[in-house]
Amino acid sequence: MNPPQCDTIKTFIISAIKINPIIFPEKYTLPCVDSKITLNAKSSNWYPIDTALLKSISFKWQDYTPAPGNGWQVIPDATQDTLLVDKPGRYRLITTLEVKYKDGFGNIKVKTCSKTSKQIVVSPLGTNSLETPDYELVNSFCIGKPYSLNIINPDPNLIYNWVKIPQNDTIISTSIKLDMNNPYQIVCLQSKSLCGLNSITRCDTIFNKSELPIDENISIQGFNSGCSGKEIGLKLLNNNNYLINVLHSYKDTINSRIEKDSIFLKFKYAGTYQIQFEVSNACNAKTISKQFIIDQSVPKISIRGPKTAIEKTTQTYCVNNPNNNAITWTTSKNLKYKVSSTNKQSCIYVTFPKGINVGWIKSTIYNNCSSESDSILIVSKPKLGNTEIDQLDEDSKNINNRATQSEEIEFSVFPNPATNTIEVKGNQPFDQIEILDVLGKSKLIDNISNKFDISELNAGFYILKIISNKKVLAKNTFIKID
Repeated sequence: MNPPQCDTIKTFIISAIKINPIIFPEKYTLPCVDSKITLNAKSSNWYPIDTALLKSISFKWQDYTPAPGNGWQVIPDATQDTLLVDKPGRYRLITTLEVKYKDGFGNIKVKTCSKTSKQIVVSPLGTNSLETPDYELVNSFCIGKPYSLNIINPDPNLIYNWVKIPQNDTIISTSIKLDMNNPYQIVCLQSKSLCGLNSITRCDTIFNKSELPIDENISIQGFNSGCSGKEIGLKLLNNNNYLINVLHSYKDTINSRIEKDSIFLKFKYAGTYQIQFEVSNACNAKTISKQFIIDQSVPKISIRGPKTAIEKTTQTYCVNNPNNNAITWTTSKNLKYKVSSTNKQSCIYVTFPKGINVGWIKSTIYNNCSSESDSILIVSKPKLGNTEIDQLDEDSKNINNRATQSEEIEFSVFPNPATNTIEVKGNQPFDQIEILDVLGKSKLIDNISNKFDISELNAGFYILKIISNKKVLAKNTFIKID
């Protein structure tokens, strides 16, 4: 009498139906004539479990009668997930699900699905003694560390007698606790049935020899600073197959993972964190404490201030520093400066020397996470103004390749600054260039290959006019350096 097999392939519109019947114990010997054993299927599992899909679940126990009997037969009234057995034989369980689903037209229908467990064998008493009980054993333990021995699959029909030697303590239980304070511990175990049968006595000697101290030179190496949102890698030195555990109270703020002797931490927010690392073996543990300083990435910075200045004047240049990170200012050697930092801003006061000068200013903001820099070139000119330069100032142009051409005409000059040669590229043909210094002195150069020799020019700031058919197409600037 075999039940219909469960279709475990994906069916209907829902998903696969699965039934996994598990019965304990798989085999059993009745210790006495009137002994009983409960077959337990409470560890069975199935899918689906959602009551919206699962209409019902039912159980049927069967026993087997060999020929000339009828083979497998349903046991009357055995419809629970446990079965009390008082006679030897072969038993199995049929688990049946009724699952609701929708067909292609949206109609609710029911699929019946069954699966049969492995057969369970309950044997009659065949000898004059019981089987020796079994328990998990480790041959050596840590001094002073309590340990428990537990019988594997204890039989509710039997009594288990433990004896501890040299203490000569007798304990009736399915488990025993050892304090392991002596150099060795002898443990003996015997099972007894209610009908007077005994098992062979099992004795084991456990040596208390495993102190396993943690290496004094154990340490954790790695950076103690970093960026929020980025992993920090650490390594356990002098590792001897120790277990590592990360201890902290920063809930939902720190993610940690461990791979062999490597530890990886990721901090969600900036701040200072005190983290403890527990290094342990089977007997002992040691805690290593480390402090981490986590910063946010430094935002982009931009120096604010004029790109041209009058000789012998002092100009102010500032950058925003919203997180009050560390900041440095540097300038070219020909400039004198003084730094002043306030809350969320840092400024430099630059004094320009007499005459025509070209200088630079650089600012760098940094923390333990990252750094950002910005720099600008500055031209100082005499107090006697030049119409071309003044007009360039009024147009807010600077030496960084900003031109006065229209959107349709584009020209660039490079390298800039330059030493001996400049090249002019653009989207329009041109015949000549005109180079003007800050005093208004000009020089015309015909265009042959878009490259122009400037080696004879003095170091300084120059205005460049791009000319075609005697018409100025665009203006640009460049710096000549030695």
